[in-house]
Amino acid sequence: MMGQPQLPPKEGMQYMRASEGLTSYIEPRSERVRVEPMSSVFRKSTLRPIPQEIVKLHNAPEAVNTTRRMGLFPQIMHAYFVIGRKLVLWDLGNSAFTIYADSPAPITSTTLVLPRPGVMDARCKYLLVVCTKDSVSLVEVGYGSDYALKLWATDFAKSGLESQILQVASTPCGRIFMGAEDGALYELLYQRPTGWLSSKGSCYLHNHTKNIIGSVFNMLMPGLTPVAPAIIEVVVDPERSLLYARYSNDDIQAWEFRPEANTPIRSIGTVTGASLMKMANATRNVDLGFALVSMLPTSVDLSDQRGGIDLLIVTNQGARILMTTTPDDRADDLDENGPRTKRRKLNTTTAKDTTVKRRLVLLNSDTNTPTNERIEVSQALVKSGTCIMNTRTCSSTTTGTIRAPSQFSDDLAAPGAVVCLTTAPVGNEDGQDVELYTYLIDASAQVVDIQELPPMESRVLSNLTELLPSQEQYTQHYLSQRRFLVLTLTGVYTIQKQRPIDVMKSVLSHHMGLYPIHSANDAATLLSLICEEALDDKVKKVAGNSIFELSRTHQLRQLKGLAICIKRLIHPILRTSLVWVPSDATSSACLVRPLLPAEHNLVLSKLIRLRDFCRSSRWSCTDTDAEKYNLEAVLDACIECLHLSDVLNRYLTRMVLSESTELQLMKTLRALAALSIESIIQSQADHKIVKACIAQIAFDCSTEKQDKKLTDLMMSELRAKCPSFFSLSDMVAKQVVADLKALAQGQTHAISTPARVKEVVLPILDVFVTHDVLDATVLTEVVSLLDRISARHMLDLNAEIVRVCLHISDKLKAQSEAAAKFKYTGPGRNGYGAMSTGERWSGHTVIERSMEAQQRQQCYDHILQHLIGREHKLLTVPLRLALENDNEEFLTTLYTMFVDTPELHHHLVRLTPKHPRILKNFLYTTVKEAIDSIGRADAQQVKLLLTRADLFCQYEYQNKNHYKAAEIKVLIADTQGLIDIEQRVTLYREAVVYARAAKASPEVLEFISEAEGRVDLAELQKCISNNLDDIIYDLRSTESDGERMQYLEIKDQLQRLCYGISELYNFAEQLEMTDIQLRLMQRAGYRDNEKVISHWNKIVDDASDFQSLLETIKHLGTAFGSSEYFPWDI
Repeated sequence: MMGQPQLPPKEGMQYMRASEGLTSYIEPRSERVRVEPMSSVFRKSTLRPIPQEIVKLHNAPEAVNTTRRMGLFPQIMHAYFVIGRKLVLWDLGNSAFTIYADSPAPITSTTLVLPRPGVMDARCKYLLVVCTKDSVSLVEVGYGSDYALKLWATDFAKSGLESQILQVASTPCGRIFMGAEDGALYELLYQRPTGWLSSKGSCYLHNHTKNIIGSVFNMLMPGLTPVAPAIIEVVVDPERSLLYARYSNDDIQAWEFRPEANTPIRSIGTVTGASLMKMANATRNVDLGFALVSMLPTSVDLSDQRGGIDLLIVTNQGARILMTTTPDDRADDLDENGPRTKRRKLNTTTAKDTTVKRRLVLLNSDTNTPTNERIEVSQALVKSGTCIMNTRTCSSTTTGTIRAPSQFSDDLAAPGAVVCLTTAPVGNEDGQDVELYTYLIDASAQVVDIQELPPMESRVLSNLTELLPSQEQYTQHYLSQRRFLVLTLTGVYTIQKQRPIDVMKSVLSHHMGLYPIHSANDAATLLSLICEEALDDKVKKVAGNSIFELSRTHQLRQLKGLAICIKRLIHPILRTSLVWVPSDATSSACLVRPLLPAEHNLVLSKLIRLRDFCRSSRWSCTDTDAEKYNLEAVLDACIECLHLSDVLNRYLTRMVLSESTELQLMKTLRALAALSIESIIQSQADHKIVKACIAQIAFDCSTEKQDKKLTDLMMSELRAKCPSFFSLSDMVAKQVVADLKALAQGQTHAISTPARVKEVVLPILDVFVTHDVLDATVLTEVVSLLDRISARHMLDLNAEIVRVCLHISDKLKAQSEAAAKFKYTGPGRNGYGAMSTGERWSGHTVIERSMEAQQRQQCYDHILQHLIGREHKLLTVPLRLALENDNEEFLTTLYTMFVDTPELHHHLVRLTPKHPRILKNFLYTTVKEAIDSIGRADAQQVKLLLTRADLFCQYEYQNKNHYKAAEIKVLIADTQGLIDIEQRVTLYREAVVYARAAKASPEVLEFISEAEGRVDLAELQKCISNNLDDIIYDLRSTESDGERMQYLEIKDQLQRLCYGISELYNFAEQLEMTDIQLRLMQRAGYRDNEKVISHWNKIVDDASDFQSLLETIKHLGTAFGSSEYFPWDI
């Protein structure tokens, strides 16, 4: 049903392949950047001031000389304020705040992390990691009965640290990694009390970067150990299970971790700050200062590079470096001299599989060859404060710092320096916008909006300082899809960002004529606008006319835009499971939930409107119909998935099912829950699983009589809204199998005569055939059940089995032929994010064609099994059904079976098929193969080949094709090999007989004359062979074994091979057979009176007595008559 479309390549992107698994790319320059007017993008909201109580704490005299920090915890929508030993959490939704004042020393940093499963109480939703100069402690974060935020101190604390903790990061499974001033990477481990005597939980730090020997050496000889650079930033990439650390000297190291706490982490590479500086300077072509500002994990999927970008690094000069990791098996073996020629095989295991080793490789941008630094680096260009990159939003959000330009030191005041970056989280806040962006903030607080989908475009949106008071000196921000939360010393500003589609709508409402579409993103925005509900007629007309005009001028750009639009719409639902089944579910009321929340119904309506627009007759894609059809197929697939989830949720939760049915339903739903919409769209196998599950659900529900009305309504809706997933034939197949099982397992009664049972079976099979159940597996089960019924009730169902199998095979053949006519657009493996490898909609692949051929062969095998070994009276009806079939593939299979089965030969000769041409061509091909291979065959094979040829002759003779039968006889007789002289004479004589029975014509008369000549020649060769027997017999009593062996060899040649006149004359002369020589001269028309007289004189001289001479003369006189070869004077 569904498949993966072959989508257009990224526009304007150049690829340079250095080695297997190593690819660098360069983004287009700043001409891809568009500047949007600020007024059309942002709207400023009212300031929410910081509560006065917090301001008083912040400005208190005792707090002036202490550490004061502020920031945002967007996970819980709170701002935090660190004031000496106090930590204040302020609810951004109101004026409520919570104070934590139990820190033993001034707080240096704090981070909000997720707790480890099974360690904390159920009330704990998050953990606050509170760090001081020499200690670290954990604080529980949860909600009280009034839904207000609560903090609870815990026993998990570690004091007496040797080094100050500078950075903290956590994984989704609760592992807490810490970067310290001494350059070590620690993990904070905590666990509940164990044993009766323990009342407190344990908490300690595990050093992942220093071993015991190094620690002891450092303690004994501290002066000889160089000072390690501090870890000043730690970043976790949960999608790939990667951990990055940035040191104070700008070195970056990467590790791979597992979800379980206190498990080792594996280093996969380090890149030095000098290497990164060289790469960053190369992007600017200027030797600038270098300092990393921020790192961000990404989840971009670069299909053409066999991997994705793992990390985005931003420097203070605006350069961005994109780094990626690949499994070891994807990279070349490297040594000091560069890559070796031997490459490893690609590994398909995902990066999250801990058994796969990964590596980082630095790619030199000048020579395109790997260097000794094991990190792959791709550079992006920066110009005039605008950043262009190729990345995608990640599932987590990060915070950064924005400072007014006047507060920057000289080394950070360079124009265009990027000081912060963040991403919009994947998801949809209000059901209106599903476009994904990454935002970069430069030194002048200018926002660059980078679209996630190719072809990438960057837009300079606005300068945030114009929306904030100029006196603000310290701000921290959090960006959602259309909202900026900016925390300042005054309060929190909420800056609303308009959707690009709203900006486009405003532009088109004042636009006359066609809107100029310069890129695929412009086309995608127009298509998204067309999907809007209650769109103004004027805007809709301008957008539609612009797209239709584009279809006549730039079809590729139009299709790229359609692909982007589809991906934007379905991105939030691609990785969503179809159904959800809790492991402890006990009733059908909690079996399933909708695929999407209620607000995503808007996405469904947009998908439907976009599909209707794509089917518009005005959209002309004459040269790219297949590609357009591929994209429409993805739309249909997603729409059906949404409908399917909705239908199952609405009906199954209302049904009252029996315990056995509910257990079966749970099992089926769990099989569905293992799939996702993404996998269903991609995989033909997963699509078949969904079809099988839906058929099982419908069948199970249909057995519940009390819910028959609901079941009928559900089936009707499934058939209407999910045609590719729900087929009545699938449910019918299950019912047919159930009915036949009842007959096969039922008791045999006196009143259940074979005729009565057959009357019950026939309607069941009629239903099976009528609903076109195209599944060879089901057919195999049906045939098996029919055989069991035949044996149990002693009736003949061969004809019914043949009829059903023929019907299914014909349908499968027609389906395969129809699919083969579809235009093939080429493979698109991983061509577009998560939904494109052209294996289903881009024509039939070799694997699919092979599977379909196997299914048809299963049908043929069932038919043949019920024809072989049957009595003649039981074979007539099914054989007649088989011969009346139009499937040439099946008929060829049938004829092959008849030819290779001797007991069926008499049936083959008497066949009167519906299409004689098929049988005739098959038999002729069989004979040709026999003749071509007869010289290489053994005696058994020759016998079988001759039998096939004889069958063809009989078939032709019975069908009054006498001349064709005669030709086949001569064709066989002329072959060299194991045919003896006796068989050759017989074949020639039969050919003469067949030819004389044919209708007279010059061609036939000529053939008869030639055939008779071959008969005479074969008779002479036979005569020579017989005379040799006498010679060999006479030599048996002599001692001339060598001479006797020569005669035996000549005898063998005369028996097997077919000779001409000249060769036979030589044999006769060598063997002194004068009478044969005369007959050969007469056959060849050779006139030489002297030779004739000489031969006759020899005949007279060799005669032993007058009687033998008289017999020879009488014999030769009959052959020669009064010709010159019978001289009367002698």
